Amino acid sequence: MSRTLDTLLRPSLLAMAIALSAPLASTTLIAAEQASSVRAYNLPAAPLVTTLNQIASQAGLALALNPTLASGKTSAPVKGQFDAQGALREALRGTGLQLEQSSAGTFTLVPIPEGVVALPQTSIIAQGDTESAWGPVTGYLATRTAAGTKTDTALVEAPRSISVATREQMQDRNVQNLDDAVKYMPGIVSASYGSDTRYDWMRVRGFEPTQFLDGLPLPRGVYANPKAETWNLDRLALLRGPASSVYGQTPPGGLLDMVSRRPSAESSNAIQVQYGSDNYRQINFASTGKIDDKGQFLYGLSGVVRDAGTQVDHIDNQRYNIAPSLTWNIDSDTKLTLLSQFTRDDTGA
Repeated sequence: MSRTLDTLLRPSLLAMAIALSAPLASTTLIAAEQASSVRAYNLPAAPLVTTLNQIASQAGLALALNPTLASGKTSAPVKGQFDAQGALREALRGTGLQLEQSSAGTFTLVPIPEGVVALPQTSIIAQGDTESAWGPVTGYLATRTAAGTKTDTALVEAPRSISVATREQMQDRNVQNLDDAVKYMPGIVSASYGSDTRYDWMRVRGFEPTQFLDGLPLPRGVYANPKAETWNLDRLALLRGPASSVYGQTPPGGLLDMVSRRPSAESSNAIQVQYGSDNYRQINFASTGKIDDKGQFLYGLSGVVRDAGTQVDHIDNQRYNIAPSLTWNIDSDTKLTLLSQFTRDDTGA
């Protein structure tokens, strides 16, 4: 009989203990939740005691006020989105008083110690430089690439062997062609047939790489091959290995992915004059900026004019190149960019 009674009483006593403790726990949790919830406040300047009591009663906070401290003081206006503690601190701005929270969760009004300066809350909203796989790079080190995945991917997260030559690097090295641009990249042999004004001959892991411009392959013939103008490029990436097959029918050695200059909202203009041996004379120019004040339309214009000879008599090295581009910022999420290029080369074999 005693065992049966004990079996019946134990669950009942346990349920009674849970029932008695539940209101205490829930009250504490509810108070904490109310204190951390954000509300919209629109309270004008008023007597400090009135404003503080209004905020505390709405949030369900326990606030201890010393009438002598708050006597004759006016609260600051409280307007905006705040939690309960933030609203109380906003009301106390300029009063020389501050909140002090006890271990029990209650708040007390105390004077600010002498020598302590109470600074107003400062919100700093900034946007750092964001690099795009299809845009320029600041400095020599690229952090994103589209080679290997065809998406804007962090270079450290791309499971491929990729090297990137940036605009600034090519500028400082005075790069004149693709052979110069890839000369210091691993896994590639540039100018494999020597200097040539007609085409850039290179080998990547033993194979001649397919050249891509803005994600599209450049046509390749027997006697008519495109020779990309490095002045018009923001960057170029060398993708090594059979992962180049992600672009379709390409050699297993790798591919060269080039990115054209894009229009920029930041206005800039550049002109460069070069002179060298074999009567080498060249002018490079580039300009970009906004067409309208709002920046909905952006323009870009770059090009090269070259008149030079070569180390071989009667073989000239002349180029006339211009690359206009236009960007239409349709909305914050959509833009359309038109890239065009015209090149004429007069040279020989």
